[in-house]
Amino acid sequence: MLCVRLLLLAAAVGADEVRYTGAVLEHEPYSSWESGGLAILQENARIFLEHAALARQQGADIMVFPEYGLTSTNLEGGDVLSLAQVVPHPADQVVLCFLNQTSSHTQVLRELSCGAAQLKLYLVVDLIELVHCSPNQILDCPDVGYYLYNTQVVLDHCGALVARYRKKHLFLEPGFIPGDESDATAVFTTDFGVTFTLQQICFDIMYESPGLANVEGGVRDVAMSTAWIDELPFLTAPQMFRAWSAGLGVNLLVANYHNTAKGMLGSGLFPGAPRQLSSYTYDHNGGITLLVASLTTNTSTGHTTRVSRPRKDLLEDGKQHEGAQQKPQLQDMVFIHEDLSRYNHLLLEEAASSVTASLCHNDGLCCNVSYTFPGNTSMTGHYMLLAYSGLVEKGGGVYSMYIQVCSVVFCLSDEVNSCARVEGEDPPLASSFLLQEVSGMFGTLHVFPSVMRRDLTLVSEHLWDFNSIPLSRDQRKTVIHVTGETGPLLSVTLMGRWYQRDLV
Repeated sequence: MLCVRLLLLAAAVGADEVRYTGAVLEHEPYSSWESGGLAILQENARIFLEHAALARQQGADIMVFPEYGLTSTNLEGGDVLSLAQVVPHPADQVVLCFLNQTSSHTQVLRELSCGAAQLKLYLVVDLIELVHCSPNQILDCPDVGYYLYNTQVVLDHCGALVARYRKKHLFLEPGFIPGDESDATAVFTTDFGVTFTLQQICFDIMYESPGLANVEGGVRDVAMSTAWIDELPFLTAPQMFRAWSAGLGVNLLVANYHNTAKGMLGSGLFPGAPRQLSSYTYDHNGGITLLVASLTTNTSTGHTTRVSRPRKDLLEDGKQHEGAQQKPQLQDMVFIHEDLSRYNHLLLEEAASSVTASLCHNDGLCCNVSYTFPGNTSMTGHYMLLAYSGLVEKGGGVYSMYIQVCSVVFCLSDEVNSCARVEGEDPPLASSFLLQEVSGMFGTLHVFPSVMRRDLTLVSEHLWDFNSIPLSRDQRKTVIHVTGETGPLLSVTLMGRWYQRDLV
């Protein structure tokens, strides 16, 4: 098999612009240990390649698969070592498909390499990486004689392994060790002329390294594998992914694990440019969902310009639908709820004409909202303005991070922890609350915007703008301006991450 690597642009749309087609797969993996770990890997790899072929038929150039998509999260049902693969160093650009002799620890990666070469498609795959070591030679080598990493790898359209990223910010993952390689190891340039960063695996998105660091270095296209667990009111999957993409102005291709019993769902292709539509899925009743969409990036300035023409999504049963923005069955969904009792909060009063309200918290954070709320006797519930600057805990208190938040949130009562409670609720089709603007004075440069309805769909990017204006070295004003009718809102949020003040 001969594969020639040439720099072939997917489509030239301007002097320095390249249009390419990305794909992501939301997937609930096969997880039965009945036939052993290798059988789990092979069945999920088969599903991957089956959907990769469908994506390639739609013109996909690169495809991203979920975190634990090969292995499942059922790691305690058998020998976890049987799920692990040995990963060659990317600098060697090994084509595993060429290897005549393989072991169970390279067999599935070889099958994926052959699939990538046959389809002429870049594949971004998350797996368990096995690294052997000698306790007698390496001081921190475990007694068992190996390390395990949660690792993303990239197979190019010739089947060569060209990039590897080891997850740095593990989330309650015993048995794994965090990666410590340079952020540059997560960067790769494709033959269709676009440079990507492997950015992050799941919880990594909440930190600077590697994704933010590589974006600030000029990379504008990001591939993410995740097994995201939804948290209200600010960190549901599509909400967080769209916010990160919009806040940094980058294309984000994210594939999520699907297990609604654990609150895992929501994948998509999110454009960096303002007023460009995302193609995403957030379907509680779904299973395997393939999304394919065309994106455009600027290879000279690093400015992402648009995502155009979302393609029809192919489901496992062959059913097609546009947009993939399903309304979930709220009464059946599972969420983590953040404790909002630490937040300063202000109940927004009804007012027939435009009203402004303000609320401040620590570190000079002040939040403002403009709205009209003439009232509706058939409506139950309230809207609150929330403000918070400080540490929050994730993972049951295991991890702490410093955030700044300005948000308007729907609440069932005047008690702040009733906010963003949607389970069992049948959201109305209309609301008398009309938001005009939410803004804040932030002490961090990194602020991420999101606008979500009470039915847990994202408000169209055509209906709101986001601006962030530096006022000094230590302060910037950020604004979400709503320009159209959004429908009943669940939350409109500006979330800042103050990485330097995290509690380590």
